[in-house]
Amino acid sequence: MKSLQTTGRHGILHAAALCLAAFVANPAQSQTDQSADGNIEEIVVTGTRDQGYLTSQTDALGLPVALSELPASVTVISDDLLEDLGARSMAAVLPYVAGVSNADNGGLNTDEFTIRGFSSTNNYVNGIRQSITAEGRPALDTVERIEIVKGPSGVEGSLTSPGGFVNIITKKPQEKFDAQIFGSVGDANFYRFGGDVTGKVVQGVNVRLIAAYEEKQQWRPGRQSRPVTTVNPSVSWEITPNTDLLVEYEYRKQNDPLDRGTIYARGILPDSDFLPRDFSIHQKFDDLELTNQRYDVDLTHRINSVFSVRAHYQSVSQEDSQIAARNADSGPDGPLFEDDGITYSGNSIIDVYVPDFGSHLTSETVQLEVKAGFDAGSTSHAINLGWSQGKNRDRFIAFNDDFKYLFGFASYDVLNPTDSLTLADFGITPTTPPSIYSNFIRGDEIDSGYGQWMGQWTDRFRTLVSVRYDNIGTYSYEDLSGIDPATLQQGIDDGTLFPDELFSESAKEDTSSYRLASSYDFSSSLTGFVGYAESAEPQPGFTRNGDPISSKLNRSFEGGIKLKMNSDAALLTLTAYQIEQTNIAILDPSNDPSEFFLAPLGSARINGVELEIVGKLNETVSIFSGISAQDSKITASDEDIVGNEFPNVPKFQGSVFVNVNGAIVGADNLDVGIGVVHQGSRQANSGNQYQLPSYERIDLGISYYFAQAIEVRLQVNNVFDETFYTAAQDSIFGSDQVAVGDERLMQLTVWKRF
Repeated sequence: MKSLQTTGRHGILHAAALCLAAFVANPAQSQTDQSADGNIEEIVVTGTRDQGYLTSQTDALGLPVALSELPASVTVISDDLLEDLGARSMAAVLPYVAGVSNADNGGLNTDEFTIRGFSSTNNYVNGIRQSITAEGRPALDTVERIEIVKGPSGVEGSLTSPGGFVNIITKKPQEKFDAQIFGSVGDANFYRFGGDVTGKVVQGVNVRLIAAYEEKQQWRPGRQSRPVTTVNPSVSWEITPNTDLLVEYEYRKQNDPLDRGTIYARGILPDSDFLPRDFSIHQKFDDLELTNQRYDVDLTHRINSVFSVRAHYQSVSQEDSQIAARNADSGPDGPLFEDDGITYSGNSIIDVYVPDFGSHLTSETVQLEVKAGFDAGSTSHAINLGWSQGKNRDRFIAFNDDFKYLFGFASYDVLNPTDSLTLADFGITPTTPPSIYSNFIRGDEIDSGYGQWMGQWTDRFRTLVSVRYDNIGTYSYEDLSGIDPATLQQGIDDGTLFPDELFSESAKEDTSSYRLASSYDFSSSLTGFVGYAESAEPQPGFTRNGDPISSKLNRSFEGGIKLKMNSDAALLTLTAYQIEQTNIAILDPSNDPSEFFLAPLGSARINGVELEIVGKLNETVSIFSGISAQDSKITASDEDIVGNEFPNVPKFQGSVFVNVNGAIVGADNLDVGIGVVHQGSRQANSGNQYQLPSYERIDLGISYYFAQAIEVRLQVNNVFDETFYTAAQDSIFGSDQVAVGDERLMQLTVWKRF
């Protein structure tokens, strides 16, 4: 197989134009072409503005097939769309995708989503599953595209949510020289600058360096601007004409403290059951310092015209340390609420506490694959056989790894909030004696074997069969390794350490998954597809009583059509689906900050319909849009919630982003983009005791291209300063934290391209 990649925008405009010209010249030709000897060739082309955000090809399933013919629903967000949306986080972008909503992130600085109603907490980077999700939002400066692989296609991507998964594809070195520098300023003392340069250094060796620095936008009280640094070098080497090596490294350091959102309490204010969006229990001393590092090594060798082999190694590590105010008493059992856990009690005074602790996370994955593409008579076949092993470990420790924690409490009036408390107000001084606790460690090890086979039986009909086997081992335990004798004795004397009663549990589980799918071209423009899958999704963790949590079991079906429009410049996808999931668990609402015990919830079913249109409507108008309608139901539970709607699932959502080039008025250097995101009302918890209201968010961007390859863009997100709530933490019954969307934010960016 051979691979052709084009990236960027203006620096490689001619290459993109040639690709587009070839595509338009023969619109009926499949993008899964065959070489002269009949073997399937893989062509991977990323989106450019000339394609109107439409990416004709994706390797999301690991097999070469055009997006319009793929027997699955996949949405691709190109780097151009990220730029035109003024994206600073995935949380602001992914709700533009039909069937995708923001999910509760526990107040951490991560972007989490529901896809087709089910939480998708395990993002992928370059096709590798992040089994224990690292904190810290992805560096969008390094992202080439974001693939949202929906529904039963999750079997190919490893163990994942039945709704689908998010796969982040990073920017790769290019042979053609391309470079840019950029700088931004915005609200709340926001600024950002950086650069991206790529090109050939010697024959067969291409390099790329991306670097950026910013002070993050923070508008909520107690959320001071904090630095974020990103450095991402990479190199590709054509060792031989048939052997390619790619090495990537990404370093990201950020200080992005917790954001526990606002609070719902029925009757707490005369005109609202939500505290104001700028309510915060956080203080100016809050810190959450993260250092993330990722290594990717990818080696591909083409044995002959039929077979190729690939070895991929990815390592992710993270260190964090934090000291931050937490809303200890704002949960359903706290003094804010009546016995129902949601009605305001009349007492606005709660305890807020400050712990200091950290964590070390490591994740390593090795993936080996053998691929084949060949003809057998009048049919064509592509086969992918692979093995992978993932090892993940998360260790929650004291701030200085010395088993000594500082805790402090302060009374806090939620109706008269402040961000001016000091550590001394929490009773934390240089002489405050520490509390001694053990480390808490959790992790998993997953060994997998998988196979994929795609058969092209006629020019119009193709089938896909995927199977996988996973051996899953999970563990959680408390650990005292490395504690010094004096500290150990202090913990025993204080009654916080019980060396003979440390929690320790492990479990093993074998699972199998499969997927059957096919697509048929009714005409050169219209393709129908169906897919069915049964799969498993591990839940690394245990109940507080030490009982293991079995994997979620998923059963999903989807069917739909794909229609190529405007001479293949736009693609319409209409999909209907049904998803059933059993063995669902959620984080135990009684967890301390360093605990990750789980609590069983039950089973759920979601039915839905999605419609997406992506591409160019004409020479001057590009569109990225989608609508979805979903019906969810909890079908089994030990709690009295059977028949309730699944939380954080809107019945209806819709979005559209339209970019119009000024050529229609004789100003072809001008682009105007406007976007609207609508999320319908959603149940906030599994008990269905209260709802998050529907909202509309409008975004606006204006770009102008000057001579000397200079672009200036003004971006305004949430133009009308709508107050909206993106997700709530599910505690089954009662109210806890509610995540709040950004207020209106403006940003001015200047690019200089070389």
